[in-house]
Amino acid sequence: STTAPQARARGAVVEFDHPRLGRVRQVASPLRLSDAERPLRRAPLRGEHTTQVLVELCGYDTEKVRRLGEAGVFG
Repeated sequence: STTAPQARARGAVVEFDHPRLGRVRQVASPLRLSDAERPLRRAPLRGEHTTQVLVELCGYDTEKVRRLGEAGVFG
């Protein structure tokens, strides 16, 4: 592995199966609040949570989010 020994020892780099990219490595969460095992999960795909965030946090209704998406607002 090309990961530095210190990073490997601290668990700073994790590997997992990505749904589109196969086996990948990424930087682990730097937060260490206890000795509990940190959950291993991939980073979200681009736009994966857009609707959820706009509806739950911003108060948009789903119809507005749909219209914005159709207008190409989300890239």
